[in-house]
Amino acid sequence: RLELLPEVFTVENEQVRGPHFHWNEMGLSRQEHCHFFRLTCWSHDLQSKSPVLLSIEFNEKSVKIGKVAMLESDRSIYGSSVFTVPIAENDRTIDDLPAQTEFFEKVSVCSVDDSGSLCLFSEIIFEEKSVPSSGSLLLEPPLLAFEGLDCIPGDELMYRIDSVKSSDLANKLQRDTESFFLSPRREGFTLTIAPRPKTRDFVVCGVRILVGRTSAACIPHRIYIGGRPIELEPGRKRWYSHVLSAQEIALAVRNGFVTISVTQPEEASNSPILDGIDVYGMDRSLCQPWLPQ
Repeated sequence: RLELLPEVFTVENEQVRGPHFHWNEMGLSRQEHCHFFRLTCWSHDLQSKSPVLLSIEFNEKSVKIGKVAMLESDRSIYGSSVFTVPIAENDRTIDDLPAQTEFFEKVSVCSVDDSGSLCLFSEIIFEEKSVPSSGSLLLEPPLLAFEGLDCIPGDELMYRIDSVKSSDLANKLQRDTESFFLSPRREGFTLTIAPRPKTRDFVVCGVRILVGRTSAACIPHRIYIGGRPIELEPGRKRWYSHVLSAQEIALAVRNGFVTISVTQPEEASNSPILDGIDVYGMDRSLCQPWLPQ
């Protein structure tokens, strides 16, 4: 019988006491040719009584306990959960994807405290390269990136924004009409795009977004596609093309949708407008060899 945590013990030169609560499984890890089962739980600092998040790795021979770095707080933790996202070590667009693409699962712990705040803790599975913050955030896709993709008809997609019908959104965002979508809030909105059930089995691999046709004053300052920021040029009608990377496609497949977040225009009194969206994809069978399970 292996005791994981005593009632009171020392970790990283600080005393921690039970009860230990909100346990979560984090799967297996491999270190120095040994496998460890991973858990997290919340405890309390013996002196300050503030909550402490612990990471526990164990097998039949040993137990390793670590303290997750976090800001000290006297808030009570009401709940905790774990989720994972696929991470590609050498992330590329699908037209430049290596034959051997290795995916990892990045584990995150999400907890809510008594103020209603969400606290997110994520592991580092390999060192991420730094990206310069200066200059344009617009990433130009390869010229032929869309050549191997199909433009998905609107009736095969579901568009979702709070309190707006999917069919209304599809009609307003069609390329060949003069219609447009005006945000119900000046602060912007988040749009999700998902394959409609019982249609052909495809994955979303890219989008093209038109802004500035209806009103140059209502061009969003920035758009986030799957979390990646795209800076928009003010006052100019333009299509913006975005090809998802292998990692972004894998995450969209797992979630079942792609997110597009739209911020407010430069003039904060205006609501942002999208004039059109084209969605591109390919048959899932073509991506299946490298998609993580």
